[in-house]
Amino acid sequence: MELLKIFILFFFLIQSSFLSATTLETGYFQAGCLLFDYQGKFLKSFPGYFCIFLDDGRVISANERRISMLGLKGEVEWSIEDHHHHQINLSPDGKRILALGSSFVPENGEIIRYDKFVIYSLDGKVIHQNTIKDLGKDFLNMRVGDTIKEYYRGVKWERSHFNSIFEVPPLKKPSSVAWIKEGNVVVNSFYLGIYVLTPDLSKVLHHFKPPQSLVSRIHDVQVLENGNILLFNNAHYKVNDPFRLSALLELDPLTMKPLFTFTGEEGIPLYSRHCGGVQKLDENFYVFSTMVNGTYIYSKREKKVVRTIHEMNHFQGLMPLQNPRLIWLSEQFKKTHL
Repeated sequence: MELLKIFILFFFLIQSSFLSATTLETGYFQAGCLLFDYQGKFLKSFPGYFCIFLDDGRVISANERRISMLGLKGEVEWSIEDHHHHQINLSPDGKRILALGSSFVPENGEIIRYDKFVIYSLDGKVIHQNTIKDLGKDFLNMRVGDTIKEYYRGVKWERSHFNSIFEVPPLKKPSSVAWIKEGNVVVNSFYLGIYVLTPDLSKVLHHFKPPQSLVSRIHDVQVLENGNILLFNNAHYKVNDPFRLSALLELDPLTMKPLFTFTGEEGIPLYSRHCGGVQKLDENFYVFSTMVNGTYIYSKREKKVVRTIHEMNHFQGLMPLQNPRLIWLSEQFKKTHL
């Protein structure tokens, strides 16, 4: 009996190791509109700063002037003039585009930038949109600081600085937290915290600031299928701490206590003051980027970084594709369309 138990345990470990290895050999990274394999090898580039790659080979491309749908041969199927920044994402059901935009408003002789949240259909129609100016008076007197003039059309001040937008996905089981509901939209602002909006973007359902972050300097806030909150915490330290660290955090949404924390390891310091991103590949692997130092894959099972990619230095960092099925990488597609 003991021998059987040992054999089963050995078989499980072998299978786990095999699954871990094969997981890291399939799939693709994107850095904005640049594509790489999981070894960091460059594959292809597309126009734009932010891209979404669809199952059918089409590409949604956005920059500070417009958002467009590119066809299989690169033709523009539709285009909408507007300012976009930081991130665009596909809804979990693949039917809508979530985007961060801007509204430029004259106030007291100056042009002030307000963040705007937009949901587009795949055929290029605006389904919902709203600005922080219309979401509540809390934003009206905010003055976050100087913006990059070239990036924001010469505008000096902004009321907020949102950097991520995600839709709550279908959950594996219902959450006891009222705002964690499929279809709600989670947006995060540097300094101001995390806001949960109704699916039509018309109302703030919840606002919170993770207690682990100094002045809410965070990125890439999202609700996972298990109902937990995943984020990249840029400021994982207190005011008087002699050492500054960043952290990957997976939080219990009810208690805000960390269920998973990673602050780096020997030879891989984790600190990024202004940028950062994290995605969860599966129950074992997290992919994170500090933007400047590179991209890493961390194994929760092995409790260490199992892959490091230093070759890519890009503002967007290397993140796994939401949809890894890229038909234009197939030989048949190349023969037909390229």
